[in-house]
Amino acid sequence: MPPAGPWTARTSVKPRCGFFPARAPQTPMLMQALVQACIIACEGSRLECGRHAEHHEHCRLHSEAAERAATALQDLLDGMA
Repeated sequence: MPPAGPWTARTSVKPRCGFFPARAPQTPMLMQALVQACIIACEGSRLECGRHAEHHEHCRLHSEAAERAATALQDLLDGMA
């Protein structure tokens, strides 16, 4: 279960991947590309924050949340195929 509080996958990733167009045509190819971009953003964030995780609690929490988000997004992407 994700930790309670502000460092959840949703709050960590939303600023990076909250750009899904509400009114744009949502073709499978477009949606797959957007999900892939979010996975890349989450992985980059996970790696960068992971470098500081043993010294800063907020970095550890964010790194863990980004990892969960990347996994969930990959599951979503796998289901689109």
